[in-house]
Amino acid sequence: MANSLDTLPPDILQHIALQVTTDSYPATGTGTILSLLLTSSTLYHALCIKSCPHLYAGIFRTIFDTRATVRTFRFQVTDSQLARELVVRFQMLRRVRGRIFSILELRKDLWTALWMIYESDGRNESHLQSVYISEYLLDIIKYWDNKGESPSHQLRPLVIWILCLTLKQRKPLGILVCRVYLLMR
Repeated sequence: MANSLDTLPPDILQHIALQVTTDSYPATGTGTILSLLLTSSTLYHALCIKSCPHLYAGIFRTIFDTRATVRTFRFQVTDSQLARELVVRFQMLRRVRGRIFSILELRKDLWTALWMIYESDGRNESHLQSVYISEYLLDIIKYWDNKGESPSHQLRPLVIWILCLTLKQRKPLGILVCRVYLLMR
């Protein structure tokens, strides 16, 4: 027997998915759309990123800043590009929130965070602050120091640059740690 949601037209399903995902964010994160995707194979095929990138682009436009990209580059970004960027940003935010120091993903995550800061009109910085990006970066520095590891020459400046852009006046200890870190290298 078919689920009652399975019988709805795809455009209505997509509208429901957009509304419940953006209305419940950030409390549930992407859990709402994930729950819908896992409900049935019919819903999965109707709502997956491959079938309807415009849905995920709409979620991206609602949750993240996009005006800076258009202002700076003066080109139209496709729905598929925004959908992929939504996935990249949510993955990065999840890893930062979970304090995951995967060297394999760190370079990509740092560039994503820097880009989010660069193009922020308020929302992007809010997302980074909600996962305590500054504390995460300070934890990375401490992790490297405790392990006696020296990060690649590309990662070190990215960490310092993002720290400089995200640390607040109330973080003098963080600034001191960064200065000491720079002097020791």
